[in-house]
Amino acid sequence: MRTSRIYIDPAEHGGLAATMAQPDRQLQLTGQTAHYLATVLRLREGDSIVLFDGLGSEFEAIIGAGSKRSLSVQLQNETPGLLPSPCRITLAQGVSKGDRMDFAIQKATELGVHRIVPLLTSRCDVKLDEDRRAKRLRHWQQIAISAAEQCGRSDIPEILPFTQLHAWLDEGHRGFILHPANADAAQLNPMAAGIAEPCLLVGPEGGFSEDEVDAALKTGYQAWTLGPRILRTETAPLAALTILQWQAGDLRKTSNA
Repeated sequence: MRTSRIYIDPAEHGGLAATMAQPDRQLQLTGQTAHYLATVLRLREGDSIVLFDGLGSEFEAIIGAGSKRSLSVQLQNETPGLLPSPCRITLAQGVSKGDRMDFAIQKATELGVHRIVPLLTSRCDVKLDEDRRAKRLRHWQQIAISAAEQCGRSDIPEILPFTQLHAWLDEGHRGFILHPANADAAQLNPMAAGIAEPCLLVGPEGGFSEDEVDAALKTGYQAWTLGPRILRTETAPLAALTILQWQAGDLRKTSNA
């Protein structure tokens, strides 16, 4: 049976390394984390779990006494976590309706993306006030955390605030914009081009407008098409990320070696 991996926010406990340095190595888990371990996973006293806080290391821990609301765990040993991809990719994803963004964020996390920007474009139909935006960002960050727990990542991709496309372009990032244009995906290698931290622009349903594509090209982005078929907004980033990570060597690794 696979050992469950649980993310611990370092802001809440001061980091797991600090807990490891304490004489008793004890950590008290409360709230949703305790409920998940005790009620959903039905783990009991003496069971083993793996904890990580996104800072690079992982910690084997043993569950102690507790309840559905509060559990004590004792850290046993520290091991190096999985190294992040050598290609620090930012996914700037056009905000979409329904669960399309949830799917894209979950799978992008599994594919090793470094950070994700919810992008507002001219064809974005999602209208949210500030409170709903904040709630949506918290929801997406939790999706990224859950995906990292499942896939073995030791770091958590950051979900940046909602950003207008023109404001993002003004920041001067380099990378690729997905658009049906005359481009050969096989020739686009960010590592060979010296782009260690490429940004991938993906439009919402309906894609980018011609003006938006032109603006991206003028700021240094390269147009990139993914073959003869039109991919959905939640499918396109997965195909592009897979190609980029393969070119960077990330998908050819089986360990930190």
